[in-house]
Amino acid sequence: MLFLWGADEMRGELIGLVRGAGNHALNLKLCDIQTINADGGRALITWSQVAKEVAMEARA
Repeated sequence: MLFLWGADEMRGELIGLVRGAGNHALNLKLCDIQTINADGGRALITWSQVAKEVAMEARA
């Protein structure tokens, strides 16, 4: 799904995971990447940026 989603969809999914964890520690980890070069790696870069933003907002 990652390669079909834009930044907004990625952000929504990550926010849901962070909220679902409540006060528990969690790692945002992207796994099972099989088509990383399908878009020149752009989706991976976008996911990484969005994950950093969501993580920083959760820490605030």
